[in-house]
Amino acid sequence: MLKTRETRVEERKEEKRSEKRDRILRAAEAIFLDKGFHAASMNEIAEAADVSTPHLYNFYASKAALALAVQLRDF
Repeated sequence: MLKTRETRVEERKEEKRSEKRDRILRAAEAIFLDKGFHAASMNEIAEAADVSTPHLYNFYASKAALALAVQLRDF
């Protein structure tokens, strides 16, 4: 079955979003391991993941939610 242009565009958007989410999780994990949860900042994580801080909050509503996602990603 041939994919429509719209389907391909949506698939590419989801792929980019998934790649960005992975970058955020890797950056957060590294910073949490290096500094600990309390010393880590969302600004620092966003910078390390090469996204803006407001964009980071589009993915994770809080630092606690991000830390939980880091812990759960390997399950």
